[in-house]
Amino acid sequence: MIERIFLVLSLCALAACSSRPDEQVACDRALTFGEEPSPSIPDRIRQVDFLPLEFSEAARFRNADKLRFRNGLIYLGDFGSRKLIAYDSLGRVSFVIDRHGRGPGEYLEMKSFTVDDRNVYIVDNATRRVLLYDCHTGAFRESRPLPVVAWDIEALYNGDFVLAFSPLNGGALSAAQPNYRLFVTDSVFAVKRGMFGFDSGYNEPIGRPAYFSICGDSLVYSSFWFDGFTVFDRRDAVGFRHVAIDFARGIPAKYRQDPDAVLNGPYRYLVAVPVLCGDYVAVDVCCGEYLDTCLYDPETDCFVGNSAKGVYLFPPLASDKGRLVSLLAGSSYANLVAEGFPRASAAVERQLDENSMLLVFYTLR
Repeated sequence: MIERIFLVLSLCALAACSSRPDEQVACDRALTFGEEPSPSIPDRIRQVDFLPLEFSEAARFRNADKLRFRNGLIYLGDFGSRKLIAYDSLGRVSFVIDRHGRGPGEYLEMKSFTVDDRNVYIVDNATRRVLLYDCHTGAFRESRPLPVVAWDIEALYNGDFVLAFSPLNGGALSAAQPNYRLFVTDSVFAVKRGMFGFDSGYNEPIGRPAYFSICGDSLVYSSFWFDGFTVFDRRDAVGFRHVAIDFARGIPAKYRQDPDAVLNGPYRYLVAVPVLCGDYVAVDVCCGEYLDTCLYDPETDCFVGNSAKGVYLFPPLASDKGRLVSLLAGSSYANLVAEGFPRASAAVERQLDENSMLLVFYTLR
């Protein structure tokens, strides 16, 4: 399965992954992204299933920035709305955390969240706290000091946490912190170690809503640091493997800190953390104003893209039980079906209206 992609270091040649002119990242594997991926994603999708998400005014959201499956619930974070919604396995709202303010249990910012078998943890950089809520009810429990500014957070099996940070153009921290991209903390958020350092003055031109994804026992990390991703074991985040994506039109190292070259140039780059599903790797790739979702197929050792008609892979937010999971607005459903997208069941279709949102589950071949 996953091990087939991430071969141990002794069995594969190192790839030099450029991140900036004076830095090379030693990668354990390079996946080649050709000039124009063939439009054959539909051939890799065996089944599509739908889960309508219950709508209410309290559970209304604009964006799904992060999605996690745990404790028999589905946790969706909309960071712009500073809201977390938990759904049960039938898509019914279980609870909503929407507590903007300065009082007990309230936060000024919801930058990210994670969940374990006891708590939901919400990162509030504005007050430098992590707020803990019961993972089954959403009831506030306590807050703990946040040791560093963090853009994302994940819980490990051993009770530790991993915090992600990237230095971004146009922003400055109010207080200095060690120059690391990742911080591993203990259960009360005391820093145990930093990983993947960077030089003072180094900035990245773009950020992303989430820097982590999860596939089984693997924790996947990615930023604009290099074209690729890093895979950790969720037990302790000690060992890791860097995997490069070798774009035929990748960003030259000398332009990686130039926002204009990145956003307006003819180069391809990742705009979201890759989502692993078995041996497949789903990536969202940008080139100028165009974004494509592509899929690495280990059987053919290549990336494939979407077709204009038929089954279409929307940007995946997560993987769960061997399926990629995306979000679809119910208002788009009819037009997609007319273009050959699979139909949902009659029971699902009866639930659709202008406010509907659907989780789409893709089972791959």
